[in-house]
Amino acid sequence: MLGTTGRGVHFGLVRNRARVSERRPLGIPVSRAILLPPGPLGVELQPALEAIDRVHGAGPLPRLAVMPDPTLGADASYEVIRATGEPYQFAVNPDGQQLALSLVHEIGHFLVHAGLGFTRSLVDPEDLLFEAWRNAIKRSERFATLTTIANLTSNSDLSARLRYELRYAELWARSYAQYIALRSGDEKLRMQVAQRRLGTVGGIPIPIQWGESDFAAIANTIDDLLRGLGWTE
Repeated sequence: MLGTTGRGVHFGLVRNRARVSERRPLGIPVSRAILLPPGPLGVELQPALEAIDRVHGAGPLPRLAVMPDPTLGADASYEVIRATGEPYQFAVNPDGQQLALSLVHEIGHFLVHAGLGFTRSLVDPEDLLFEAWRNAIKRSERFATLTTIANLTSNSDLSARLRYELRYAELWARSYAQYIALRSGDEKLRMQVAQRRLGTVGGIPIPIQWGESDFAAIANTIDDLLRGLGWTE
């Protein structure tokens, strides 16, 4: 999720057998940086962190709390301090329908921002670290479909929403969340990916997650990216 709040800026499956990660996580478990809230909400979100830890680790990360926010207009957000660009917190709406996948999505933003440097941008075409991933995204059927609809629709609100979903920062976070669901084998995450494939955009049935065959090449580039960072074997 990408936008602004008074507190700062927030970056806001078919049931066949997925290929679970075949590599050993390296580095520091990502879960050590995430402080979940006590009670049922923390219990609900804990398996999402465990799924990430089964797939990869990371370098040193700042510790952030996950704070319940019933007023949040989305399931979850990653927020930074506007004045300094420093990480601030994760916020989650306890009434959200896909909290686990949404938190993994926001952790995808967090890993790029806090794990790779506060100034790094996936929009930068000169960022060679993400070049193979960007190329795989642009070759995917889902990217082509969303781009075509955004260009041809006469609904200005729908076009604006799709262009937001087509930003590289959002494409990264969505693909990272789907990747963790795939490689970890976590059933709840896989189910929530499947739900998003049946979802709507502006009330219109337009799935924004990739089909399994469409996603395979993207997942392979994320494998290579994480291995190159030393976050997985």
